[in-house]
Amino acid sequence: MSKLFKKQGTCYWLLIATILFVYRMFYYEGVAGYTFIMGVIALFIYIYMFFKSALIYGSVYYRTELYIALSTFTTYLLSIIMFGQSPTIISAYLIPFSFVPYFFLVKTNADTKTVEKVLVTISVLYIFCWLYQVSQIPHVVFGERDDAIDNDRGFARFYIATKEHLPFLIFYFLSCYTKRKDFLYAVLAFLVFGVVIFHVARQMIVWSGLMAFAYIIYMNKKNAKKIIAFAIVGGVAFFIMTAHFTILNDLIAVTENSTGGSNEFGMGNIRFEAMSKFISDFNTNILSILFGSGYAAVGTSLYSKITWFANQGYYISDVGFVGLYVSQGLVSVILYSVLLFKVLFKCKVPKEYLYLKFYIGYIVLSYLGSHALTSNLILIMIAIYILKHTSKNGTRDYILST
Repeated sequence: MSKLFKKQGTCYWLLIATILFVYRMFYYEGVAGYTFIMGVIALFIYIYMFFKSALIYGSVYYRTELYIALSTFTTYLLSIIMFGQSPTIISAYLIPFSFVPYFFLVKTNADTKTVEKVLVTISVLYIFCWLYQVSQIPHVVFGERDDAIDNDRGFARFYIATKEHLPFLIFYFLSCYTKRKDFLYAVLAFLVFGVVIFHVARQMIVWSGLMAFAYIIYMNKKNAKKIIAFAIVGGVAFFIMTAHFTILNDLIAVTENSTGGSNEFGMGNIRFEAMSKFISDFNTNILSILFGSGYAAVGTSLYSKITWFANQGYYISDVGFVGLYVSQGLVSVILYSVLLFKVLFKCKVPKEYLYLKFYIGYIVLSYLGSHALTSNLILIMIAIYILKHTSKNGTRDYILST
């Protein structure tokens, strides 16, 4: 028993350390001079995990994940050949190569409860970092960008890594409430959603709110009509009471007035225009169409190309699956779509882990116009590991294929 606890503890801390190193400690200013070293450490952890997991790569049950990993590695090689990037650009591939820690979990048969605690820990740690950042306004303490803090939406907007993962806690606490019927968890879910609102990210707010509501309905089918009626009345009352709530008013104003508003579907929408431009003008040969152009290092021709598009108002981070196509090609888009479809609709999981499907559903929906999936991939893959590992079909298929 003590060996089991020790193994679980090692897995927990190794995953936590890996995530923190990959995301450079949320780019905390106090360790800003060591981000390169942290990347190197993360790379060595990946190498260890890669060789530790060698025997798992032939499993039929994880074939789609393997194909994505191979396609991503092909992208890495082609970006060096086609754009003259240095092999050291591999440091930019730590997140795309999140399949390495994923296969490590599979090989070590990691306990799903331990792995779930990793997702909870990272989310809670993020909230503490965000709260501290809020207390330090206007000084930037955490985040990948060191430019001025945005205040155009009624509240300061930061660029702290893994922020799109934050709504995971909403689904987690709702799941805890469903299992234990302890009202405290419902309150915690509501408070986390409040933090999400203060992130003033429209897609995060809308899709996490809708998917959380869908989860509540799904888990309480017998009372679905009452819940919907209560939600309608509560929603109307909420908007009446918050008519002068600065954040909501500014978010609505931004949505109505900006050409990139999420409620605009005309030809003038900047995101649709960006999608069209990226699809038609970025990947220009058959190899880049299939495997993408890769991730850029400063000073390379690929970086210059991405910068040129950004200067026109076209950002890869704003176009979701099209951005994935630009960076990793059509092959990866198809493979990711297959993987997500299988996880969401083919995996039959215990009731206690159903909330992860709604979490991944939120990620997919918000990814339509953001970078929620690819920038948080290591966390998504951890969630997918739990779902596939606990799938009623997974254990049998895995045994037969290894």
